[in-house]
Amino acid sequence: MAEAAAPAAPAITGAWTKHVPCRYFMHGLCKEGTNCRYSHGLNTSQPAAVMICKFFQKGNCVFGDRCR
Repeated sequence: MAEAAAPAAPAITGAWTKHVPCRYFMHGLCKEGTNCRYSHGLNTSQPAAVMICKFFQKGNCVFGDRCR
């Protein structure tokens, strides 16, 4: 009795990660080169939402100018 060939597993392309910047590339340390699944472009991702310290906004953050 001949067995049916199992369908090939879909290839993992990492296409969804191409908009995520490669953290290693940003520091000049990515060893994957063109095989890297993350973006090596500097303008390909959308900027992350910036959280501003509510205490800094009010002028009374204990970290002062070092506030993140």
